[in-house]
Amino acid sequence: MFNLITYRGIHSDGVYINYKATDNVRVYSVCKLQCFAFIGFLDKITNLIKLVIAKLSSCHNFHLRNIVFLAVFQSVFDIKFSHFFCIFFQKNGNFRDISQLEYMDFSKPYWVLDPIDGTTNFIHDFRASVISLALVCDHDPIFGVVYNPSTGEEFTGIRGGGAYLNGQPIAVSGASSLSEALVFVGTAPYRRNEMDENFRRIQRVYLSSHDIRRFGCTALELCYIACGRADGQFEFGTKPWDIAAGWLILREAGGEVVSVWGGPPPLDGESAIVSTNGRFTEELRKLM
Repeated sequence: MFNLITYRGIHSDGVYINYKATDNVRVYSVCKLQCFAFIGFLDKITNLIKLVIAKLSSCHNFHLRNIVFLAVFQSVFDIKFSHFFCIFFQKNGNFRDISQLEYMDFSKPYWVLDPIDGTTNFIHDFRASVISLALVCDHDPIFGVVYNPSTGEEFTGIRGGGAYLNGQPIAVSGASSLSEALVFVGTAPYRRNEMDENFRRIQRVYLSSHDIRRFGCTALELCYIACGRADGQFEFGTKPWDIAAGWLILREAGGEVVSVWGGPPPLDGESAIVSTNGRFTEELRKLM
């Protein structure tokens, strides 16, 4: 029996699932198979994702796009993902609203799923939205998958086993300082009351870096740093399902993710993060 705790909304879609295991050996052996079986499952829903994109593309009215997204997301994604976890991970599951998060036991291994990271991108058919899944054990991600159905790119990571893009090993860039770095910046869109301070941060990073970019999909940004397409990133207001899988993938590729206040980011609540190829983390963090 596991607990599946989910919040269905246009801005924050995350899932926690307690995984019952007796020891780390079982976690690694059984969950490794489950994580890679999930990759196979992603292939099966790619056509559904393309169907949703097509339906959204046919809606030229922004508010209508939102309505279509919510309807299709709840009817297709929620049902399909819930069905998958019930059938594959266990035959029975307890589904709870995220308001009942106190039922989660974070001392035990658990899965963290984001059905769509980059929701606003998805609504606008900006092809930077991913499905993200991680297994967390002892407050640390040990397996992770980030899949972009628009490009077919599949990033995976195993603690101690490396990071991969479509099965090929990846590694971070060689940028040795912030002045050489291409940095993803976060606009904290759900914290608009903090806009002035956040844009001052962006300005400081812009003036200190080679250049900046805004992607709007934290998990994908972390993976792009992991494979050397960018060198750093920061974001405020991140949720565990935004960062768990990408954090592991980036770490296995040679980079790091830290809290803005120092130390590892929490995976049981909201955080603010700085991520780099591991060569100028403190330099970037000081600009926050």
